[in-house]
Amino acid sequence: MAKPTVVFVPGGFHTPAIFDPVLPFLHAAGYPTASVYLPSVGVSPGIPDLSPDVEAVNLVVGGLVALGREVLLVAHSYGGVPSSEGLQGLSKQERQAQGLAGGVDPTALLPENPIEAFYHDLDPAVAKYYASLLRRQSVGPFLSQITHESYRQIPTSCLLLSNDRAVSLARQKRVAKNAGIQQLLGPINCGHSPFLSHPEEVSKFIRQVAGET
Repeated sequence: MAKPTVVFVPGGFHTPAIFDPVLPFLHAAGYPTASVYLPSVGVSPGIPDLSPDVEAVNLVVGGLVALGREVLLVAHSYGGVPSSEGLQGLSKQERQAQGLAGGVDPTALLPENPIEAFYHDLDPAVAKYYASLLRRQSVGPFLSQITHESYRQIPTSCLLLSNDRAVSLARQKRVAKNAGIQQLLGPINCGHSPFLSHPEEVSKFIRQVAGET
């Protein structure tokens, strides 16, 4: 059976380049990948709300689903917000009800001076490099309200990070509980960017969510 396409959605300030260290592990295991570049990142003036980010998620995931592909979406930090809104109507269950193939089955959430917040557990040179890739982030999307909670319809897992200085472990657990997320994995001893510090472990997490034993 064909493996799902893993679609990555970065958090605020970040481009999809943040996921690059994880890709070789997934490709070696036979998983195709795609990424969403959020329009709210790197623009001036900033966008007023999250609708362009929602449309970007919907365009990438919707295009794959229209081809009959199954999608496993990996959203990091703020990326979970437009992902929730952008997956409306694209779940595998909703597609099957219409007699259509493809759809989003499981979804994985990776909980959000930048080096201290995002990269404190990386080699200083590596941290400095990834900090240089950060872009301006529009504030409007952070203040927007979502109207569709896809994570309540699509089975969702959360990888907990015990040394995250941007989002504490207690807050990660609280957010997951409030969202009704049942499958909490980890915690692993790393900071806010596990795909940089522990790329192989993140790939194993994604493969586990995809159903591998």
